Amino acid sequence: MELALQQIVYEEQAKMKALGFVEAQIGSNEAKCSIFLSSQWERVGRLLLIIVSGNGIQPGIWSRSLVMEPHDTSRQYYRSGSMLPYLHKAISLGYGVIVTNPSTNMVITNQNEKIPIPGSSTPEEHVRYVWEAFGAQARCHQVYIAAYGRGGALAKHLLTTQPSVRHKLAAIAFIESSHRVGADDPEEVRAIISTRAINWQRSKEDPGCQLSDCTQLGCLSLSAGEPEYARHSNEQRSTNTAWTIGASMDTVFAFFDSARGYDLADEQHYLQAMQNMHPTPPPQDQALHEDGEMVIETIIDRDSHVTSRY
Repeated sequence: MELALQQIVYEEQAKMKALGFVEAQIGSNEAKCSIFLSSQWERVGRLLLIIVSGNGIQPGIWSRSLVMEPHDTSRQYYRSGSMLPYLHKAISLGYGVIVTNPSTNMVITNQNEKIPIPGSSTPEEHVRYVWEAFGAQARCHQVYIAAYGRGGALAKHLLTTQPSVRHKLAAIAFIESSHRVGADDPEEVRAIISTRAINWQRSKEDPGCQLSDCTQLGCLSLSAGEPEYARHSNEQRSTNTAWTIGASMDTVFAFFDSARGYDLADEQHYLQAMQNMHPTPPPQDQALHEDGEMVIETIIDRDSHVTSRY
């Protein structure tokens, strides 16, 4: 299974490179990991950071279990769980894109020695380093973040620790986010999340409906709806939360577009508009079991392996 997953990741990253993405290394000769940067990322006016974190997650995929689903190329151009639809849309709309890799934190040698990756020894250190070494050097005047699952907590960490992110942030799209906002968080961070972020999650409510049970997220939370089978059947099936990514993609980018002219005076207007929008459903049912815990090792040279941990 691990070898099959790594082959899929390799194929997805090859397609990213075909879109013009460049692989950049973080760390040292002994221990390193990769992030991916779109062409001209440092020159465009709008920069999108993609943050997703979890055991075994690599640049190019949102979910291990979704990308392992059999891929019928005659019915579906993109593989389920692939980042490629998001990346293609972002590039077509003129965004520069940085795809982070916060789950790869150490290498394991053939002698079973664990070597932390400099600049990426923890997910939090990784996103800070990527921002300071790349994001902060870009000429962009606006920053956007798409954060899935545990990536939401890392996006909040960036806001808390990086004043330049707070200064340039236009919007955050949380998708099934695990972050929490509390009274102990800085007031400025709470205000930014409250006014410039929306969370999308799977719900029995109609797509676009505001969800009232998500106050701990500190921002507006909208329903992405649920898979077609769930609306017309009493069948009980587990669905990977990554389904929400495809279901909400068009609405997420519409939200980003509305934030281009971000103005505090217009804040309530565009948040209300987002509630009235309906996300485009994915091309086919993407129901799968939730991701299980797994550690992935990828050979980076003859003597060591990369392992993804959270």
